[in-house]
Amino acid sequence: MPAGKFDKLVRLGDCKLEVGGVFVTLGKVIGEATIRFVLIPDDNRAALEDPIMGTATIKDVHCDPETGISEARFTQKVHDPFDLKADAKVRGIGIAVSVKAPDPADPPSGHPDPPAFETFTWCVNLKVSEHRDE
Repeated sequence: MPAGKFDKLVRLGDCKLEVGGVFVTLGKVIGEATIRFVLIPDDNRAALEDPIMGTATIKDVHCDPETGISEARFTQKVHDPFDLKADAKVRGIGIAVSVKAPDPADPPSGHPDPPAFETFTWCVNLKVSEHRDE
């Protein structure tokens, strides 16, 4: 059930992009979640060896007590050495890493499970949008 997705890729100008999305998982997250990502512009061979990279840290991942689903937004500004324009097509590849609390139900052994790392990766097509002042 873990999921991650990008839903924001905005050109800020001056070779900067803002990347955003949502992190979702089943169960309680202990501490923060980390999203590491690479962006590879279409038809750009240089980006295959030197992609746009970034890391977003989510300090607080809220867990809904009724559903047990934890969800949080992330955003991160990154340097864009390619100075991508609006409507540029980009491949976004992400990995989310979090520490999950053990299931509160007692396992058959009678010994509680320890916390565990959870990782999830995803890969999507994105399009750069232009920043608009609101």
